[in-house]
Amino acid sequence: LATASEAEEARAQAVAEVEELRAEVATLREECEDLRRERNGAERKLSRALQTQEEDTEHLLATASEAEEARAQAVAEVEELRAEVATLREECEDLRRERNGAERKLSRALQTQEEDTEHLLATASEA
Repeated sequence: LATASEAEEARAQAVAEVEELRAEVATLREECEDLRRERNGAERKLSRALQTQEEDTEHLLATASEAEEARAQAVAEVEELRAEVATLREECEDLRRERNGAERKLSRALQTQEEDTEHLLATASEA
């Protein structure tokens, strides 16, 4: 009976760990989706900034020096937005790696729990 009790306790611990890992995976998936949305928003902002800059350049700038200044500002803004998009992509990739690691940990925990349970059941049946 002690072995069966130990087996049940080990199983309960493994189930709790599995639930924790599943929650972590869900959180990471949500964070990754949030980052994708942020990246998409940054890309849309970048597109709007480029479109606005092009329209402003055509309609508002009268001289070559004004046009050059506006272009430099647009390039700077575009570079900032591209850097933000790159950062979000890296963060998303990091979260994917973390999620994959958590899924592997979950798989190992389930395998270990299954092996422990089989061993304890075998030990109990021998007793």
